[in-house]
This record gives sequence, C-alpha cells and structure tokens, in this order.
Amino acid sequence: MSDKLIVVSSDCHAGLHIADYKPYVESKYHDIMDTAVPVQIEITDKAEQSFLIKEINDAWREPIKKQLTGAWDYDERIAMLEQDGIAAEVIFPDGITEMNTPPFGAGLGLSPRNAVPELQWAGAMAHNRWLAEFCANDPAR
Repeated sequence: MSDKLIVVSSDCHAGLHIADYKPYVESKYHDIMDTAVPVQIEITDKAEQSFLIKEINDAWREPIKKQLTGAWDYDERIAMLEQDGIAAEVIFPDGITEMNTPPFGAGLGLSPRNAVPELQWAGAMAHNRWLAEFCANDPAR
C-alpha cells in the first residue's frame, strides 16, 4: 500500500507583461495606462541597473527563458506543474524580472511612490480578471 500525497505550491507568481493588461483594465483608465506603462517600465529598468542586478538577472534568465513564459502562458505553466508533480497552486501577482506586474503599482514589487489608490485598485482588478480567465483553462486544478 502506498500513501498518496497532494502537493500544493503556496508561493507561485503569474501575470501578463504590464502593457498586455490593457484589455483587463476598465476603459476609463486606458489613457492613463498608455501614459503610465512606459514610465513604469523605464523606472523598473533603471532600478534594475541601479541595484547592479541586471547582469545577474540576465544570466539567471538565459537558461530558463521558456519556463519564464509560464507566468502568462497557461500550457507552459501546466507542463511545469505536471513535471514537478504539483496538483494546485496559490498564485500571487508579479514576476518582476519579466516586467509582468499589474499596472499602476498594484503588484507585490517595490512600493510605488505617489501611488493613487484608485489606480492601484484598477490595476489589482485587472490582474484578478486576467487571473480568473487564466485559471478557467482548467477549473478542476
């Protein structure tokens, strides 16, 4: 007789590239998003360079490029979960190294300066809409 275990990963992250959240953001925020996203990308890029981690991140990314797409590619994610024997997961926003964080500072990364709570909420809701759609690919999981 063998014992069966159900493995649930409790620290997983997923999210779209920041600009790809636009269809999930309420339309009244689209103009603000069009302005804010390039600025957020620039700030993140500069922060990566100022923390002297760009080279480290680039070296880390190179051998796992395909697996990193599991943050937004459902089929790649499921393949990795199956390979690791994971039945379910708790999914948090972000994957900051690939700039897949909800817009308007709604992710788990560095605390945004001068964040507008209404916009953060709009970004969080956009992520939740996307995540619901993402998880609907296999509701039993």
